[in-house]
Amino acid sequence: MQIILYNPKTSHERHYSFFWIPYSLFSLASVLKHHGFSVLILDGNVTEIDTESLLNNVDITETLCVGISCMTGHQITDGLDFAKTIHRYKPSIPVVWGGTHPTLFPNQCLNNPEVQYVIRGYGEFAFLNLVVALLKRQDIGFIEGLCLKMQSGNFITKPATINNLNNIPDFKWDLIDLNKYVRDDSAISNRTVNYISSRGCPFSCGFCSEVALHKKVWKSFSSERTVRDVLTLTDLTNASGVKFYDANYFVDVKRVMQISQMLVDNKLKWAASAHPQRLLKLEKYNWKILEKSGCTRLLIGAESGMQEVLDFIHKQHNVQDTLVLAKKLRDSGIVGSFTFIVGFLDNVDIEVEKTLEMCKAVREIWKRHETKIHFYAPYPGTPLWNYAISKGFQPPTQLEEWANFNYYNVETGWVDPKYQKVVDESNKENCPYVHL
Repeated sequence: MQIILYNPKTSHERHYSFFWIPYSLFSLASVLKHHGFSVLILDGNVTEIDTESLLNNVDITETLCVGISCMTGHQITDGLDFAKTIHRYKPSIPVVWGGTHPTLFPNQCLNNPEVQYVIRGYGEFAFLNLVVALLKRQDIGFIEGLCLKMQSGNFITKPATINNLNNIPDFKWDLIDLNKYVRDDSAISNRTVNYISSRGCPFSCGFCSEVALHKKVWKSFSSERTVRDVLTLTDLTNASGVKFYDANYFVDVKRVMQISQMLVDNKLKWAASAHPQRLLKLEKYNWKILEKSGCTRLLIGAESGMQEVLDFIHKQHNVQDTLVLAKKLRDSGIVGSFTFIVGFLDNVDIEVEKTLEMCKAVREIWKRHETKIHFYAPYPGTPLWNYAISKGFQPPTQLEEWANFNYYNVETGWVDPKYQKVVDESNKENCPYVHL
């Protein structure tokens, strides 16, 4: 029996032209293949998928179930369209939703007729257990992370977890066409691929969905597995650059240094993300190791040019730290990509003004630095969710209504839409990834 996994099109990403290996599905598919299942991965972001034509060439009667992974936003629309087409061909086929949005909104997802099951949290082994149960017609009521519809109402369970990421079998690189994910990234290499070596983040930033998804728990692959995967991936794609797409790559600085030292002789260029607090603790020799290992760019959540905002969102660094980091990065020859968020407080005009001033100051330190501004977008489970509700934010109540939710746009009632143009112009000028 075959399992189809679908990564819906992220059509709203007008600010970002790159699409990367969908590791959420790729990891899950690797587990399934490791246990003997046939898996077909479809990615709407790199291939224009004619669903009707596809299903005419796939024996849908031999498909056990379909899995769809999605974030909040336009992926929901494409995911629902795909599920509707599947159900037209075979109404009885179970469609299982997972990923960020279903983990946070299991009830709303299950209330949609195109969703039969939801898997919350780490989906690799939860989905495997569901597939085995469906194949053997076993009871599915006690699978960790599995939410389902019942006559008495939706059954919602706690998110599934994995104690050790190294228990995930090695990736099955032949499951996808890796060359479709090679990108020309101006800050890394003209042949860059992505990799995710860890999940979660131990910090409690008030706006961040990582807090809701991972409860301040961080887990990672070992240094050895990370390097082995990176070298295999770059060898298979003839890539010379790697973008680590971890939420916070620098949680364990010792691990970062180990990986960096292992990569020194491989002449790869790489980029990653980091919380300012971790980078501020680096010594001169740490910066030298990063530079020598090929680090070319670090994405840093600076968040605001206003100290009141940094304190409010519990960011654990101060305004001047951003400028200190901009200088340290410049001195190491590493481009800093500083991201900011506006729209937390009532005095939005001051927030925007101070943040624009900070963007200018960062760029004056080194013109190669990048700055990008987002708008605060409330997410359930985050520390600021109840605050947003108290200020009048009215979240969508149905799955399809979340499709237009986008943190590049004004989503809260207390932010004047006039700031949309101001932010768009700043991003267009100060970030090479922005395409308006």
